[in-house]
Amino acid sequence: MIPIIRSGTARSNLNIIAIIGDSTDINTGEDTTVIKSLPGVNQLQVLGEPSKDKVTEVLWNSENTDILFFAGHGKKEQDRGRICINKEETLGIEEVRSGLQKRIQEGLQLAIFNSCDGLELGEELADLSIPQAIVMKEAVPDDIAQRFLKDFLREFSQGVPLVQALRQTRNKLKDREYEYPYASWLPVLYCNPTEPLMQWSRPQPPLLQRYPWQTKLAVSFLLGLAVISNLGILSKPPTIPVDQLNVISPEIKTTKIYEEKSYGIKLEYPTTWVLQERFDSITGDVIKLFPADHPEVELILNVQDLSGLSLTLKDFRKKTMENLKKYSENFKLIKEVESTLARGKGYTLVYTSTRRGINYQATQIFSMKGNQGYVMTYLAPESAKSSFVQYESDVKKIMDSLVVD
Repeated sequence: MIPIIRSGTARSNLNIIAIIGDSTDINTGEDTTVIKSLPGVNQLQVLGEPSKDKVTEVLWNSENTDILFFAGHGKKEQDRGRICINKEETLGIEEVRSGLQKRIQEGLQLAIFNSCDGLELGEELADLSIPQAIVMKEAVPDDIAQRFLKDFLREFSQGVPLVQALRQTRNKLKDREYEYPYASWLPVLYCNPTEPLMQWSRPQPPLLQRYPWQTKLAVSFLLGLAVISNLGILSKPPTIPVDQLNVISPEIKTTKIYEEKSYGIKLEYPTTWVLQERFDSITGDVIKLFPADHPEVELILNVQDLSGLSLTLKDFRKKTMENLKKYSENFKLIKEVESTLARGKGYTLVYTSTRRGINYQATQIFSMKGNQGYVMTYLAPESAKSSFVQYESDVKKIMDSLVVD
C-alpha cells in the first residue's frame, strides 16, 4: 500500500472515529457531546461500548480517518497500556496493530486517548509512527478529563496550532491544581518528527460573504484595470526603482527564539532546526530540537524540580549519574569535565548507552539555579555518527544561548 504524503496545510471537513468505552462511575456523555458539536466534521462514527470485533472491523473498513478518539477507563497491565472498550473487555494496541497501521498509512493524523494511565499507549502508538498522539500519563479525575477535552478541542478546532492549543489547555488546568495537584502535567503529546503537525481549519464562507465591500471594491478595481489596459495605457508592466529594492526586501533571519515564561527559559536555535514542546513531568523534558533534514539527531532540554532536596551541584551531579546508570542500558562514561550552562557552573558528560536495542552516543551538560536543575542532552544513534559530529557546532551555540531567570 502506498502511504499518503501529508502536507502541513490546515484542513477542515475531518473524519473522526470516537470510541466510547466503559463508563462506570465516569461521565463519558460529556465527551460525546463535545465531539458531536465540533465544527468542520465531515463524518463522525461513534462506537458506544463496542466489542473487540467491532473495533477491528471499523479500523479496517473506515476510509480517510483523520482523528481517532477514545474516552473511558484505561489501565496498565504488565507494562502495556489497555483501554476498557466495554464492561467486560479490554483492548491493547497490539491487538489492533494491523488495523491502526492501515489507518495511519491512509491518513490518520491524530489519536486522543482521554483515559487513565495512557503513557504506554502513547509509546506503542509512537512505535507505529502515528503523526501525533495525546494521552494522559497517569490516573486522571473525571472532571479534569472533561475539562481538558472541552478546552483543547475548542482551541484546536478554531485553527489554533496543535502545540499551542495543548499549551493553552495545560495553562487552564493549572487553575485546578489547588484541587488536583499536577493536573496540567497529565496530557502528553507524542510527535513523529518526520510528519508535519496537524492543523484544524474551520470551513470559511465564500469570499464575498466574508468581505462584501472589500470584494466589490477589488472587482471594480480589476474591471477598471481591464478597461485601461484595452486603451493601451498599461502596455508595459510597472517596474520597481532600483533604489527601493533594499527598502522592501525583508531581512533574512537565521535563528529563532524560544521562550517559556513559566519555566523562565529562553534560548536561540537555527531556523534549520525543528522545535517540539514535550512537557513530560516524569522525565522533566520541556522541549526537543532536531535538524529538519536529520531528525535522528536530538537535543533535549530537561528541567527538574529540586525543591525540598537541599542539593549542591555535586549532589545533583551524583543524582544525574545514578539515574543514567539506572535507566540506561550498557551505560559507559567516556569523559566528564567541568563546564557552564545557563551562565552557571556545571558538568559535561560524554557517554554511550543502549535504548530498545539501538546504541546511542550522547553529550550531556547540566547545571543548577535555585531549586531547579537544568539538563541538555545531545544524542544520536551510532549509525548517525557523521550527523552527530556535523551538528556539534550548532548544538554548542544553542547550549551557550540558554538563559534562565
